[in-house]
This record gives sequence, C-alpha cells and structure tokens, in this order.
Amino acid sequence: MNISDLYQNLKQTNEFCEPKYLKKTRKRLYRLTQVAFADLLNIPSKTYVNWEQGRYTPCASAQILLYIATYKKKLFLENREDFVKKIKSL
Repeated sequence: MNISDLYQNLKQTNEFCEPKYLKKTRKRLYRLTQVAFADLLNIPSKTYVNWEQGRYTPCASAQILLYIATYKKKLFLENREDFVKKIKSL
C-alpha cells in the first residue's frame, strides 16, 4: 500500500491517531522527548505538543505520518525522509 492509498483509507475509515495515543507512542515506542519526537517527524515541537495535549487536531496528512510512525515504526524509520516529503506534498 502506498502513501496515497493509505491516506484515502484513513480518510474513509477515520482511523486516525488520538492524542492519548501520541504520548504512548512517543514514550513507549520511541522513548523520546516531545522535542526529539517532533524533530523526528520534522515538525515544530510546539505543534507536536499541542497535538499531544489535544489542543489541536493534526490535519489529515499529518495524521497519516503519525499513523505510520505509530503502527509501522520500522517502515517509518527506514523511509522517514521520503514519508515526510510525500506527506507534505499531499
């Protein structure tokens, strides 16, 4: 499944990452601070903190990036730069 297909699938099923899972993903799966995880995702740390604390909901393309980082860690880490670039173009 390519990123475009994943994007369409997530939009249809609405299986986006909830804020409560972002903290678990960051702490348990990656063992990173909020700033370090934001850097890994190539987003401003303030933006990530607002997402994690539920102040703002990530846009659909950011949700895809979070979904891949959460559920496809190995794939995400191996192709992080490509994913970030592709997501920004959606």
